[in-house]
Amino acid sequence: MGPSIRLAAVYKDIEDLPISDNNNHLWINDFYKICNQCVKKCMASAIFEEAVVLDDGSKQCIDYKKCEIPFSQNKGGMV
Repeated sequence: MGPSIRLAAVYKDIEDLPISDNNNHLWINDFYKICNQCVKKCMASAIFEEAVVLDDGSKQCIDYKKCEIPFSQNKGGMV
């Protein structure tokens, strides 16, 4: 089944990030809902627009079964 974790980066030119002194990552969820570049660019259509809440309460954002073959064929790279 391959690795169960996919690490990737999406680079965007954005200005005036609403970074807070208390938690400098709070803006990410709001920005994700606007941007969605990772969802649009995923070659396997494996990234969910909305996270799926599992029975144990955890969230899943990627369908790893859709991801495994294109990910391995491209050595983890995006097209």
